Amino acid sequence: MFLVQKFYDVEDFKRVMIPYLEKEEAVNGLPLGILMNIDEKIKPTVMAGVYKDEQPILMLLQTHPKQIIVSVFQKITPLELPLISKLIHESITEIPGFIGEKALVREMAQHIASLRQLKVVLGMDQRIYQLNEVQKKPSNLGNFRWITKNDQSIIQQWVYDFAASVNQPFEMEQASKRAEELIQSGKLAGWEVDHQLVSMANASRPTKNNITINFVYTPKEFRKKGYATNCVAELSERLLESGFSSTCLYTDITNPTSNKIYLEIGYQPMIDSILLFFEK
Repeated sequence: MFLVQKFYDVEDFKRVMIPYLEKEEAVNGLPLGILMNIDEKIKPTVMAGVYKDEQPILMLLQTHPKQIIVSVFQKITPLELPLISKLIHESITEIPGFIGEKALVREMAQHIASLRQLKVVLGMDQRIYQLNEVQKKPSNLGNFRWITKNDQSIIQQWVYDFAASVNQPFEMEQASKRAEELIQSGKLAGWEVDHQLVSMANASRPTKNNITINFVYTPKEFRKKGYATNCVAELSERLLESGFSSTCLYTDITNPTSNKIYLEIGYQPMIDSILLFFEK
């Protein structure tokens, strides 16, 4: 009834999976954005599909060392999930963790953990939001600007602090490299007050109609002043004006401040997502 098909060629994988992912661009913004913008030098660790009646119903993609992205294309019943979990367990040798739709991924992880005699550890409870129109415009307190290479030192520290805050810490050398990549992309934005950067937000993983906002960060000393709201609102507006019909982002559900900010701007919740890791 079910089978797992592994892929070894990125282009073959994209040809099969992208049409399914594009049916919900914002919900699938992470895997879709990765596949549509993947560097030719990068070969994903895992590319696989779970098939039912010759049609893919679930996709597995790993480009990050600690997590496999799970995308679901049709409803999977409670009776089907243990069978699918067992197939994945038998087909994928290394499974460090999963990220994907909360209810399904949590149950699938529990099944696989039981088979492998591992425990499941929560990385982050998340929510995916989508925006089609900015409802709250930025205030006139400060101004928006694009980050440049002159900001490298401060952005390096902010990337380091941001990574630690989302439970995916970098070494400082990694943070420096990531900061340089973000700046070079030309889509890292900042909010500035009195000629001082106080907040940042990045745009990445563009798809046909959607683009993701990530790396939203404000240092502690500048928080609760509306700077992140201004930065994200202005960046979102510019992205929509540039031709994207929507923007999306992930939030930590346990952070009421950030969730409130995005709702005020006009972001609407789509699905709850979860990041889970396996440990001995």
